[in-house]
Amino acid sequence: MALRYRRVTYRYTGPGTNLDQLLRRIWELNRQPTWQTGMRWRPPTDVLESPAGLLVKMELAGVTESDVEVTLFEDMLVVAGERRETYPEGLDCRTYECRYHEGGIRYGPFQAEIYLPLRVDAERVTARFDNGFLYVTLPRAGSHDPERRSL
Repeated sequence: MALRYRRVTYRYTGPGTNLDQLLRRIWELNRQPTWQTGMRWRPPTDVLESPAGLLVKMELAGVTESDVEVTLFEDMLVVAGERRETYPEGLDCRTYECRYHEGGIRYGPFQAEIYLPLRVDAERVTARFDNGFLYVTLPRAGSHDPERRSL
């Protein structure tokens, strides 16, 4: 996967204190009903830390690689994109021909902001798609030891 990396000279911090940011994250997590399209949603995400660094695993089933943008800031990883609603040929549920009985899949634009609890080596960050998951490997800064490279 081609990683879109922007070298940014400022930190990704918004207004307010760390407590304000934490409370905002808690409030924004999964507060949107699935049937409200057009609003940003956050894909399910795992963040794992090992001696080598961080691994971010994000569930993006139905999203194409070209619809995802990964941006690394000094203190945050931002993954943004869009999942488009598609239907099998001959079935167009954007009209009134379909009636939902269950709606659990979110469509539209998404964004996940992952706070980085440690410094990472921006030159060695990699991203790849595999079976509907996005994997972003963020090696720990200063860990050039070959044994510590695998996450």
